[in-house]
Parts: sequence; structure tokens; C-alpha cells
Amino acid sequence: MDREWRVVISNEAAARIVSACFDEGTVRALSPDGALNFMRMMFEPTQMRPRIRNWTFVGPRFLARLHREAAGDSESPSSALLRELAPTAYCGQRPNEDFETLAPTVPLEISIDGSTLRLFNTITTFGTPQDVALQELRIEMSFPADRETDLALRALRDRG
Repeated sequence: MDREWRVVISNEAAARIVSACFDEGTVRALSPDGALNFMRMMFEPTQMRPRIRNWTFVGPRFLARLHREAAGDSESPSSALLRELAPTAYCGQRPNEDFETLAPTVPLEISIDGSTLRLFNTITTFGTPQDVALQELRIEMSFPADRETDLALRALRDRG
């Protein structure tokens, strides 16, 4: 993802999960400039948020990440997304962790096709690179947290 949280490149597994969670019209609405916005996708209130079984845990952590990035630049894309998404996030209280010590992984539980995928997600940034383009890059990765999720992901892959 770039500094505006737009998906720059993704793999087939991510595309399958997005396809299982959203209809085409919603994906287009979340991609007005041709690139899917990760944060808008996660906070989408009708198709994604109802699927996230642990939203009251996950939502505040995504908001905390936006807040942390916005704290350094009030005109940043993260600041704009925070102003846009926070008022309708409906995710309960702010997380106990402060913005400086966000956990390196976030457990995510998503309901897809009658199964609950239990994933742990990481979002990696490069803090002091020599290349500005690299500094603005985020790498989000999801891993199955249990055998059932691994099997459900394989089944989703096999269905194409």
C-alpha cells in the first residue's frame, strides 16, 4: 500500500478474499481512482465490517494506526482518513495501547461463506530508508492463525 493506503499490488489470495467480501459495485466505490483503499475497505459498513467478528478489537487498532501517522502531519492522507472514518467507525473504546507502541500483529476474524477465518495481520513500514518512495510503502500480510483457517483458505483457492 502507498502512503494514501491504496493497494499498489496484491496477490491472488488477497483478491479472492476481497471478492468473497464485496460485490463489484462496492469494490468500484472503494476504488474511485482505480486503486482499492485498504482503510476504506476495512471500515466499509455494509459488506466488510459485519464480517469482522472482532471489530470492537480490530477497529480501534486501525484507528490508532491512522492516529499515530496523522500525529506527525495533520495534512497527511492518514489524517484525512482518520477524519473520514472515525465518526462512523462504531468500534467501541480506544485501545489501551498507546500510539507509540502499537502491537506488531492484529488478530482478525472474518466470516466468509459460513466459515470464520482467523488471521493474524501485520502492517510493515520502513522507518528510515534512503528512498522516499520506499518510506511511503506499507506491506500488509495476513497469515492463518489456525488449521481450520488454513483449510478454508485452501478451499477458497480451489474454488477459484
